[in-house]
Amino acid sequence: VEKPNKLQSVTYIGQQPSFPKQVSIYQKNTISNPINQVNIFVKDFELTASEFSINNWVNQEKKITLSLSPEENRISLVFLPTNNESKNTLEKQFGSINVNKAIHEAEAFLLEHQLIGFTPGNNPIYLTQEGVLKTNQGAESILIPFNFTIDNIKAIYGKGFQSPLNIVVNNNYNIQKLELHPLPQNFVLEKQASLLMMDDIMVLIKNGNAEILTASSENTPLELTKLTTLTLNGVELEYRFVEAQLKYVPYYRFTGIGSVGEERMTEVEIIIPAIKL
Repeated sequence: VEKPNKLQSVTYIGQQPSFPKQVSIYQKNTISNPINQVNIFVKDFELTASEFSINNWVNQEKKITLSLSPEENRISLVFLPTNNESKNTLEKQFGSINVNKAIHEAEAFLLEHQLIGFTPGNNPIYLTQEGVLKTNQGAESILIPFNFTIDNIKAIYGKGFQSPLNIVVNNNYNIQKLELHPLPQNFVLEKQASLLMMDDIMVLIKNGNAEILTASSENTPLELTKLTTLTLNGVELEYRFVEAQLKYVPYYRFTGIGSVGEERMTEVEIIIPAIKL
């Protein structure tokens, strides 16, 4: 039974994007397995399998832990600070992190451990133990998102909203943490297709053919059909790896404001295929 669609109006008020008229669909060519990267880390950091849990590896002496979540296809590598490094970090807490130097260290780390095809994103996040800072002044570490691109278009896994690779560098310019959501890097061109025009996309969204990716309010139902109005003010074009089809498909990701009734407003992100499937 289809759920009733309450969406009465959808409008786009942002700048007209300059996307290419033609885009490609890519088919996964070879099977990628996150265990391949796990094996590289295990060898490089002399890790051994944990006695207490599966899909976990440790180096007790160097305070390094590695974990694999097969369900989420996600790898996490954590470097706990040594006593000396903890002291140095405390002494530097009122300084500032050099962003370019942190990115350089992260890129060198990726190259050393055979992680290729990633470029640093534009929005690093400055961190302390208490939370997020607006600037690098006083930051204890910096989270650097890395993007994987196809045809100069950012690629994301499935219905995620984060970069496939995030690296945290502390103010000693040592790697503190790596989070990796591996994307297939071996693929072949299946076909080319024309991007759908904005007017057509607005109709498709109004008819309930899109999905809400994120919403700023926890109380907002994550179903497009329960919104009553939607005003979109920004759009990006990105590839999303659709696991069920084993394909990279072009998607639009819109940002905007949705309403539920007359009073409740929320910031939302909407995704919808950018081509006719």
